Amino acid sequence: MSQKNDSLTLTRVEDLTLGVAAFVPDVPALNRLVACVGSAGGKDKFLALVQYTLKLVAQFLAWRAQVQHRAGRRLAPTSDAAPALTKFAGIISDARMVHNITSMFGMWRWLKAIESQPYKTRRLRTIERLQGWSILLYFPLEHICYLIGHGVLPAQWSIGRPAASQLTNEKIQSGTVKVDVGKLTRISMGLWGLYTVLQLLHYREDLKELVETGVSLSKTKADATKQKLSELKRKRTLIMGETIAQLCNLPLAIHWGTGSTLIKSELVVNLLNLTANLASFRSLWITNGPPPDTEDAVTDPDILAPVGLDAGLDEI
Repeated sequence: MSQKNDSLTLTRVEDLTLGVAAFVPDVPALNRLVACVGSAGGKDKFLALVQYTLKLVAQFLAWRAQVQHRAGRRLAPTSDAAPALTKFAGIISDARMVHNITSMFGMWRWLKAIESQPYKTRRLRTIERLQGWSILLYFPLEHICYLIGHGVLPAQWSIGRPAASQLTNEKIQSGTVKVDVGKLTRISMGLWGLYTVLQLLHYREDLKELVETGVSLSKTKADATKQKLSELKRKRTLIMGETIAQLCNLPLAIHWGTGSTLIKSELVVNLLNLTANLASFRSLWITNGPPPDTEDAVTDPDILAPVGLDAGLDEI
């Protein structure tokens, strides 16, 4: 009997310690966050939010240290925490870049999906075809520039071998080919800028379609119509959020494509990046919310958009 009681006591202790998770209430917001960061795009957007938040906080701490130093409240005009936050932001940037190397496979799958799914207009198919190819070319160029900038790939390639001329009796001139990282960066940013402009055009077509659908639905009074109108409102919110993100991405593409000469303030660059990723993550958060009671699914191209278009570029 004593052994049985001891066994029950140990079981109870185990339940109260190792099984403490059973007493934690379910948090819908946490489940929603897990669903968001569980995808490749959601994880990249979340990390980008952390990255640019750290950069902005580091800039604020550095500015505050200078102000306090001028006011005589600080011995040195520097912040001890700012460099650490900046380094951590750089680590996150590298992690995003490495994580997004596999995104090229997803881009090819996207191109295949474009050819297999129906489109309401020919213009939408053309826009997505151009988007798919621009991003499929953008990703390898971006990663080549990144790897060269970090010394993983050589910036110069040797061509021609003296031994080859002896075997073929042909004179082969040896030399080197130097990779112009700056030019590759400008080309990749041009492709990203093209994608951004096309995405804005896509949203314009989507909004036109939503307006036409809303006008036709407003003429009926069925209960199902109210649900569909609610879904249209939800789609419009997603499109407007992604439009804000792309309007922030466009000047960044021009800025990096011109050798970081367009925007003079690093603060503005960080704010644009933070705003773009915040708007995109908000759209993803809405998408992973409770599904509406309609048959229509969210098929806006913003859900299929490539991820990590700016990761690591500021470190090149």
